[in-house]
Amino acid sequence: MDIEFFDPQKHDYFLEEFSKYSREPKEFEKEFFREFLEARVKEISEVSGISDDFKLYFAMTDESVMGDDLPINRHVHGYSFAEWMEGFDRDILMIRSVRDRENWKECLVNMLAHEMAHQEFYSIREKAPYSNWFNIIFEGIAMNRAEQVAEELGIGWQPDYRSEKSVSVSAEDIISVLDENRSYDPQSIFMNGEEPCEFAEGYNISYRVVKDITERKGMSLEELLKLEDSVMRKEVEESVDGILS
Repeated sequence: MDIEFFDPQKHDYFLEEFSKYSREPKEFEKEFFREFLEARVKEISEVSGISDDFKLYFAMTDESVMGDDLPINRHVHGYSFAEWMEGFDRDILMIRSVRDRENWKECLVNMLAHEMAHQEFYSIREKAPYSNWFNIIFEGIAMNRAEQVAEELGIGWQPDYRSEKSVSVSAEDIISVLDENRSYDPQSIFMNGEEPCEFAEGYNISYRVVKDITERKGMSLEELLKLEDSVMRKEVEESVDGILS
C-alpha cells in the first residue's frame, strides 16, 4: 500500500462527495496516521487475505463542514475505485477520518476493511455493480467481510446497519426493483431511511442477504463472488424472500 495525503490544490479533481468534506492533514496528523494506517491495513490483509496492493488517499474530515450531529460513520467515510475503471491506472481507496470522536479507531478499521472488500469484489468480478441485486452483493460482501475482520481483531463496535434489525420494506418491494440500476434518489432502497449511513435499509438488507446466502449454501464470501451472475441473482432473490417475507 502507498499512502498519499489529501491536498485540495493537487487533488481538485477528486470525487466531490469526498473532497467537500475533507481537509489536508496537518504534519503531526500525517505522521500519526501513516503509522496507524500501515499497521491496520497490514492486519486486515493478514486476517482477510485481501491484497494490500493499492494506493490510499487519506484526508482529515473537515468537521466545520460536516457538522456535529451526524453519526461516527459519516465522520469516517470512504470510496473505492479499480484500476480498470476509466481514469484510473491503479486500485484506489479514498478515506477520510477524525481522531477525536468516540469509536473513531474502530470505525476507521471497519471502513478500511469495507473498502478493501470492495477491491476484492472488483478484482474477482472485474465489472461495476450497476443493478440493485448486484449492489446487494457488493455492499453485503463488504459488510460481512468487515464483520469478519472485526471478529478476528477483537473489535466490538459495529455500524447500526450491520444488524438483524427489522426493516419497513417488504420482500415484494425489493424483488420488484432488483434488476433496476442503483440510484441515489431518496426513494432508492439504498437511500431511504433518512441518514444513509445510519439507517438506510438497503445496506441492512445487503448485510443480511449475503450472510443468509453464505450460511444457507455453506460457502465463503470469495466463493459467493465467483458464482455466475444468473446463479447469484437467483440466490439474492431467494434470500430476500426468505428474510423479509
